[in-house]
Amino acid sequence: MQLFVVNIGEQVSKTYDELLIDLNQPELACPSSMNTTNIYEFYLQLIVSMILDKPFQIKGVGTSDNVYHNPYRFNSIDEVISRIKKNTHWQLEMETSGTTGLPKKVTHTFTSLTRNIKMNERRRADVWGLAYNPTHMAGLQVFFQAFLNKNTIVNLFGLSRDQVYEQIEKYNVSHISATPTFYKLLLPAKTVFHKVQQITFGGEKFVEGLQMEMKKIFPSARFTNVYASTEAGALFAANGNIFSLSEKNKSYVKIVEGELWIHKSVLSESSDLKLQDDWYASGDMVEVIQEVPLTFKFLARKNEMINVGGSKVNPNEVEELILKLNGVKDVKVFGKENSLMGNILCADVVSEMVTEKEIKSFLKNHLPGYMVPRIIKFVPEIAMTATGKKSRV
Repeated sequence: MQLFVVNIGEQVSKTYDELLIDLNQPELACPSSMNTTNIYEFYLQLIVSMILDKPFQIKGVGTSDNVYHNPYRFNSIDEVISRIKKNTHWQLEMETSGTTGLPKKVTHTFTSLTRNIKMNERRRADVWGLAYNPTHMAGLQVFFQAFLNKNTIVNLFGLSRDQVYEQIEKYNVSHISATPTFYKLLLPAKTVFHKVQQITFGGEKFVEGLQMEMKKIFPSARFTNVYASTEAGALFAANGNIFSLSEKNKSYVKIVEGELWIHKSVLSESSDLKLQDDWYASGDMVEVIQEVPLTFKFLARKNEMINVGGSKVNPNEVEELILKLNGVKDVKVFGKENSLMGNILCADVVSEMVTEKEIKSFLKNHLPGYMVPRIIKFVPEIAMTATGKKSRV
């Protein structure tokens, strides 16, 4: 029997046959907001809301169920998917992570959430490793890609390095989508997985060199870097950090003073999004490489830039250099308020092989003095946010 979802953390293993039984109950519980933290129950509520065309809200955990008469009797998951596809105006409300300020409410439809989902017969054998929080945009993208092709979803989010390796091997995971922070957890390479066909990066700035390290673990995989946001969903992809846009995609974006702006035509519905002449400032800073075709690379989030004595510092640039030192597993560069400089740079480093003196000496040979962290602390790990990204707090 085809597995639907596996989550060892909750000891959950459900098949598509079991899902079909639950969807054929004479009455269906459909809360207006998320009513569980269990991954299968969350997916079940989400699917039921789409079948019944009832709006669904992802915000905290709801407290009461709305129970509806079920007018449908499905003979297969294909019939379920066919029914869902008819409710193109079904709405899902969620909040952004707040990385550019206060969280904003956004509303997506089935159409906007599945804009870039690929569905065909040759994808029926895919097995997806879910390495994002299932309730966030990137996690929802994995769900729709897997569910609409009747794939198995194996939860990897929140697991230890050894557990991730075990789950990939046990269930023959073929596709993984995750942040660079997640992929770093897999280093150093412990096992080689030849059956993994696709590795997708997203959610954070692409880390130069990390793809080469992942190639040692997943030698048969294709590598893709996806640009997506809660406001717009997935927009475009690249191999590495260089994005070259087609004429169609070019019409959706423009660059204003080094910041990527997105046209409202590909945005979710939201009264909280501040538009200027139909354009939304994404908060992503980019460097334009050429105008035709429009080609650029991402530098940093606008709010991550650190003012040190009047000079703007991109913490990603400093982190990428520190990561080149042999024995450095991970690093976070951040600002600390200072009465003279405005901010001074600090770095948390995961390593047992280098010293503070070696790091500073290396950086001084490559960067101006204001970009060299004044305070370096060695830590056992870098904290992650609820969305699986590196915590900048």
